[in-house]
Amino acid sequence: MFLDKVLAITFLLTSDGAVLEKLKPYLENGKLKPILDPKSPFPFSQTVEAFSYLNTNRVVGKIVIHPIP
Repeated sequence: MFLDKVLAITFLLTSDGAVLEKLKPYLENGKLKPILDPKSPFPFSQTVEAFSYLNTNRVVGKIVIHPIP
């Protein structure tokens, strides 16, 4: 069984409201998908651990830290 080929483009984005509004249709229809690290999300109480993990260079995608409830 072969996996379908997936196109992935790596880029950095400084986001603001205008950029996010332009990306919104692509996110909503699934043409653009954010990649989050499997260890995410980290609770706010583990922020130090999240940054330590980030510094290991083993992160795949973005890490997420939940705000204080």
